[in-house]
Amino acid sequence: MNKLRKSPFKLDKIEKNPTGFGLRIKQITECFQNLYNNRSLIISGPRGIGKSSLGVQLQNVFAGDNTLLKRCYINEEFPNSVCIYKACSKQDTLDQITLDILSDLENEVKNLQLNFNCKLNACLEFNFGPIKAQINAEKDKKEYLPSTMANILANSLIKTICTFNKDNLNLGINIMLDEMDQLNRDINFGHFIKVVNETLNNKGVENITFIVAGQTGIFNRFNNEDRSFERIVKHIPISPLDEEACEYILLYAQDKAKPPFTIQQNAKKMILSLASGYPYVIHLIGDAAFFKMKNEKTMTSIDVLSGIENILQSNKKEKYIEKLKHINPFERKVIITLSQYHSNEIPVKIPINWILDRLLNKNNSIDKIQSCLECLVEKGYLKVKSTPPNNNKLYYFAEELFRVFVSLKRIEKYEVDVNRRYKDNENYYQANIDRPYQLDENSYNDQYFFEHEIDNELTYEINSTRIDEVMNELEEAEYDPDFEDTELDILYYDE
Repeated sequence: MNKLRKSPFKLDKIEKNPTGFGLRIKQITECFQNLYNNRSLIISGPRGIGKSSLGVQLQNVFAGDNTLLKRCYINEEFPNSVCIYKACSKQDTLDQITLDILSDLENEVKNLQLNFNCKLNACLEFNFGPIKAQINAEKDKKEYLPSTMANILANSLIKTICTFNKDNLNLGINIMLDEMDQLNRDINFGHFIKVVNETLNNKGVENITFIVAGQTGIFNRFNNEDRSFERIVKHIPISPLDEEACEYILLYAQDKAKPPFTIQQNAKKMILSLASGYPYVIHLIGDAAFFKMKNEKTMTSIDVLSGIENILQSNKKEKYIEKLKHINPFERKVIITLSQYHSNEIPVKIPINWILDRLLNKNNSIDKIQSCLECLVEKGYLKVKSTPPNNNKLYYFAEELFRVFVSLKRIEKYEVDVNRRYKDNENYYQANIDRPYQLDENSYNDQYFFEHEIDNELTYEINSTRIDEVMNELEEAEYDPDFEDTELDILYYDE
């Protein structure tokens, strides 16, 4: 009989438990320092880095849970606050965002009666009905200024604080707006939040803060909309977790599982290497490996490989094929070439000289290659770091699993070529069948294979043997904790 098991990994959830949260003590302390001084935050970083989880953890403290403060050795007490969370979408407008915030805030204020023994007359009578009607009237107009909605929101927040004061409640308000990169560019959120902040300051109202989160580039976008944005909102760019924090997430998961299990050292090393400091990837691979465990008490490297096999067959395959579709043929050729580089460090850092040696020919000039690399960085496929003393550039994949996927496709291409040659020439096959997997770029047309795969959406079986061929270097790979993402990739905004 099959036994169902509950995974301890948070694959599709924001990490709300402050005990299971991977720490970035320096950045978390900076967040608390600004919030303690009544200054709003904007948290930015690539997808999967932990922006939403960090914002929710900060809100936990406002809601009265001091666990994260204690873990970061912070002894201060934060004033309790009513917390509002909203994840934005492409359809959201300023009027809709304002309505959603006020609707949630109205419900939270009315529910305060449940948390206090005394009767809260002002809170019970609290109502945003007339204000909502005003918003609906404004949004029916063809055009309205961001400042109009900003003033409505600010005055509504002030009204809420006054209501708390009437019931002798020392409460603040914290509002988290997540997925801000999804917003349409023409709504001018940067100016909107500036007007909200100025209105609150002019009325002398404190203990109202915002936590805004979005992908890399969102700070520059809002700051370009209003140059005062950087003055009123503190930017906290999120970097990958260090090795200790990543390992903590795995240890917490194994200890909280029912029954608890252990992760073998080589399996742990493989997960951490591929994750490269991204909490989401830790949970993604950990979850997939968890359901492949042969022994419920131990997770092995074979379980991890099987889990990755499952990920690349299901979760990620369609996404990665789409990523390859969205770049031009030469960019695709560069990606394929970079996937051939081997290293015993993660992330795999590819020197510019190696790239030029592989691609430079009469059709591909240095300028063409470098321009292509810059485009791939801007599009979010690659990242770049300059190393002293000569500022030589190192390129690396923004997502290690994507590198593995591309490498697997190269291996599949080799196998397809061998099978085709077998059909054409049995003697050739017999002479080459025992060769290890390797690609001779002079003999095999990788580019044609990828074009054929993408255009016709062919599927090939991905199995653990193939994955092992690609990932055997991970057995010896070491995650480089000193290789921090310090490049100004925040200048790029991924629409």
